[in-house]
Amino acid sequence: MAPLSRPGPPVLERPTREDLVVLTQAVAPPHWTETWCKHTDRPLVTRHLTTQSPHGAPTGLLRAVADLAGHHILLTRAAGGHAAPNRVVAALGDLPRDAGVLAEAEACAEHLNVPLVLIHGVPLAFAERSVGLEQALDHGGWLLDTAEQQVMAGAPRLEVTPRLVRTRAHELVTDVPDNELLVLGMSHHSTRPAPHLAGMSAINFAPGPILFVPTYRFTEPDGPAVPRW
Repeated sequence: MAPLSRPGPPVLERPTREDLVVLTQAVAPPHWTETWCKHTDRPLVTRHLTTQSPHGAPTGLLRAVADLAGHHILLTRAAGGHAAPNRVVAALGDLPRDAGVLAEAEACAEHLNVPLVLIHGVPLAFAERSVGLEQALDHGGWLLDTAEQQVMAGAPRLEVTPRLVRTRAHELVTDVPDNELLVLGMSHHSTRPAPHLAGMSAINFAPGPILFVPTYRFTEPDGPAVPRW
């Protein structure tokens, strides 16, 4: 089987709002978010959540996140308290689309002086017309290798672990413990922006804090279809 073609140079449209919006049930945002914002020289905005629903997620939480599309959104959890995460997990669907996810995860892990884990999921089964398993694994390996090289070029002392997991993306993100920060992309180029399936699954079932990063819109050359998150 021919190797999967790599994306050509993308045409990027970068998000313009660099503030961090913290969705929290607490009176004040976690202290580590305040120091992180000072470190990255960005405004911090707090929006309070009150009502509860199953799985510890406030009622209307999906809508609250969707309404903030285009911002960097940090969803904190009551169970995690205000302690800083002891590891940062970047869930990568593809590059260069998730370049912002990778950059934010690297910056946060470096600021907190904690390890960074790069994860990508390859489903166990594929539809008839989708890319084959061999190509998907090859692409996943390339994605994680490329991401790791980019991180090490900018933060050579950071402990980085790539993980290629045989599971669907929306199942992968729910396995992140409550003391780790999950970083995900969320498109904001839509008439009705909303978290994708992995994002919705993380909101409903992931126990720890989640950072949603606006993803870039880009064009790429025609080529074999690759599973997208």
